[in-house]
Amino acid sequence: MFPFVSCNSFFFLLCLCILCFSRPCFPARILSNSVTVLTAASDVHNATWHDFERFLDAGRGSQVSGMSELKNYFHRFGYLPNSNFTDIFDTDFESALTLYQSKLSLPVTGRLDSDTISAIISPRCGVSDASQQTLFMRRVTLPSSMESRGGSATTL
Repeated sequence: MFPFVSCNSFFFLLCLCILCFSRPCFPARILSNSVTVLTAASDVHNATWHDFERFLDAGRGSQVSGMSELKNYFHRFGYLPNSNFTDIFDTDFESALTLYQSKLSLPVTGRLDSDTISAIISPRCGVSDASQQTLFMRRVTLPSSMESRGGSATTL
């Protein structure tokens, strides 16, 4: 047929084309006739975060039940250093809140306004914001091979 294609390779290519372009005669997975039932478990998980909306417009001096949970949240992400938390909106919590608002480019009010509450409710990765600052703001000086010959070190 073609001088550069033998009969065996032509037969192989023909079988390969038929195999590639034909429809499979069996499915990749056998699907059962069962129906998947979705539950409302995700609503239960998010219920604790949406309870933080009760802190809306809370300011220094106010006492709200559950404020210690919110303080624990700020402690977890590096905004509140101590771990003895009460339900009173104190000056330490106010300074942690203003730092949180400034880092997230929110209006710095020192109060738990709607923008701040929605930022608290939104999911996070769990890494402390304070640790990111210390990791990425540190300057590192690397010696170069030119330094031994009178050159300078490279600063990142």
